[in-house]
Amino acid sequence: MRFWRGALAVVASVFFFTGGLAAGPRTAGAVFSFCRSGIEYGHTVNDRIFWNIGFGVEYGSTIFYKNQMNPGVSLDFGYNYVLKHWESESGEGTFHAGPGVKAGYMTDRKWQAGMTLGLMGCVGLDFRFHLPVTLSVSVKPVLGLHLRNDDGNFSLGLYRNGLIFGLLPEVGVKYSF
Repeated sequence: MRFWRGALAVVASVFFFTGGLAAGPRTAGAVFSFCRSGIEYGHTVNDRIFWNIGFGVEYGSTIFYKNQMNPGVSLDFGYNYVLKHWESESGEGTFHAGPGVKAGYMTDRKWQAGMTLGLMGCVGLDFRFHLPVTLSVSVKPVLGLHLRNDDGNFSLGLYRNGLIFGLLPEVGVKYSF
């Protein structure tokens, strides 16, 4: 129950600080990387700022470390600043970067699954075609903590997969509306 109250507080804060869902370009679609797949919603606040929220399935430890554990799940939020904007005959592109947060229940390297919470950074490129399609490429490293239960003993450590897998590029295909 605490989790849902906290999630509701985060969503309410996002709407308060970004002006809610005012008119502006939005995107929704799928993102893929070597260690994660998910869905993402993005909303433009103004011509220099946008935020996005995503839900993903984390399977990096299952693939790379051959863990027999189930994949994890994550929720992330990023607040991005457009550093460069350009237009071309095909559409318009942006280079962006910004901070964020990531939380979830994931496996860290060869350890057991556990709760994870961390600060996330995002650097990426988005290209919006004149059609309602946006393609994106980004990296999202996470500096966070991982809490796991080792046979009744709780252990808190650095979430190493956030740094390792966060540097792998993530490709997105999104619908713009």
